[in-house]
Amino acid sequence: PYTTLFRSQRFMAARQAADNAAIFTIHSFCQRTLSEFAFSAGTAASLDIIDDSSVEEVIDRWIRNELSKSPAFCDLYAKKDDLPKKLRKQLADGVKNYYLDLVGREVPEIVRLEASDGSAKDAGLYRYLETLLPEAYMRWQGEKAARKVQSYDDMLRSVREGVMGGSALKKNLQEKYRYAIIDEFQDTNQRQWDIFRTVFMDSSAGAGEHTLIVVGDPKQSIYRFRGADVNCYKQARDIIREQQSSSPQLNTNYRSSPVVVDILASRIKMNL
Repeated sequence: PYTTLFRSQRFMAARQAADNAAIFTIHSFCQRTLSEFAFSAGTAASLDIIDDSSVEEVIDRWIRNELSKSPAFCDLYAKKDDLPKKLRKQLADGVKNYYLDLVGREVPEIVRLEASDGSAKDAGLYRYLETLLPEAYMRWQGEKAARKVQSYDDMLRSVREGVMGGSALKKNLQEKYRYAIIDEFQDTNQRQWDIFRTVFMDSSAGAGEHTLIVVGDPKQSIYRFRGADVNCYKQARDIIREQQSSSPQLNTNYRSSPVVVDILASRIKMNL
């Protein structure tokens, strides 16, 4: 039949074109986007990359030269001998999870500060940390601007602000890409989801012309220490279900033979 022949031809064409597909990590996608559409994004076309862990050097210098002389620091230091070391680590972790948009507004759904353990010993440090975090973030941003470098998180920030801030970047990406498939989606975060949701699902911009497919398993979310947020996965799943009325469940394992699966299943049952 004609329909079967047409589908077969489409499949063969798609198979032949598969090698031309743009395949990236999300960070490399953002890097390519900022290089190709620098003017629309309002960024420099090419900046050297600095690792996000370098924030610890900036914070260490801040603690040593300024904070260590403040009354609040001295009062807390009298109670916590390991304050400089602990403060450096928690501020560095906090900065990685902090977020201000390009006009300096905090974005609550992105900001994720490690919670206090609830003890009286930790409560003072946590409150002190909260007061320092915005300035620590701005010092880190200022350091990178002065050195004319960007971190991997900066690339996400620039693309997110570009597509959500009314620039031409969103239209550029919609014209370039019609489909997007995100694998291991349980290891993404709010910044990444905001980018792809805005480009591929925004109803105000002809979202029917674009398709976003995400594949993930919340039980395999193991990269929280790198900023992954399984709650973002759940939120995205619910939004997609609302728009599409259903989401397919991948219940068949094609990676292992039945013999291997059966042996592993029996071992797991023995340990339950």
